[in-house]
Amino acid sequence: MGLILALDWRFFLALVLVVLLVTVLTDYIVVGTLTAIVSFPAYLATFSQASITAILVVSAASLAILMKHFINIRRLMVGEEIGLRRTMSKKDRVS
Repeated sequence: MGLILALDWRFFLALVLVVLLVTVLTDYIVVGTLTAIVSFPAYLATFSQASITAILVVSAASLAILMKHFINIRRLMVGEEIGLRRTMSKKDRVS
């Protein structure tokens, strides 16, 4: 997210709000994360004056991050991913 902040603070703030909203509404942190991962290359391609090389590099990095989150995506699809509320309640009980 630091790169996004360095390139456009307005998009960064909007993305943070969207990611928080998506995370709270869906109850899954991974969905918020995926929103950010997909949004940045889309933003560069649509609203910025980035070169095609920069867009391709960011898209490749985003693909690598998606691959890193594959396990979480798979757990989400089969209903095994732990939601945000459940994670928060576990921390409350441990403390």
